Amino acid sequence: MSKDTLGGIRTFSAMAGAMDRLCEDMLIDSHGLGAHGPHHWHPPTDVFECDHVFVIKLAVSGLKTGPSGAIEGAEVLVEGDTVIIRGERNDHCHHTKRAFFQMEIHYGRFERRVRFTSPFDRDKIGASYRDGFLEVIVPKAQRVRGKPHRIEIQY
Repeated sequence: MSKDTLGGIRTFSAMAGAMDRLCEDMLIDSHGLGAHGPHHWHPPTDVFECDHVFVIKLAVSGLKTGPSGAIEGAEVLVEGDTVIIRGERNDHCHHTKRAFFQMEIHYGRFERRVRFTSPFDRDKIGASYRDGFLEVIVPKAQRVRGKPHRIEIQY
């Protein structure tokens, strides 16, 4: 292939990736383009399963720690079968006048929701933040298997 062809492929690939992200934002975010209300960006997220836990890992560099050592501006909530991770990343740039040539870093409110179809132990969920990654560990719940139980049918 010629150099121009490769450049065209790279440009098309970058454009396709940007369109994918735009479509994902419109489908996932209930406050999509043109809607009233706050807009949230969606940090890159991995969700995977191990033997005894589910892991949710978000790439959200730039979160600040407070005096107690806890992360400020982020929280993990559980609503029913859904784990919600949300917060805010602020731009602390000291330059007041800027003309962007490229802008890929998202600032402002972020949110990710992960719905589980398998039972999990909501009382033992843990979260940690290290090297720009927020990791939420969701322990699997034991499935209760009892002896067969006969139900009497009333008339």
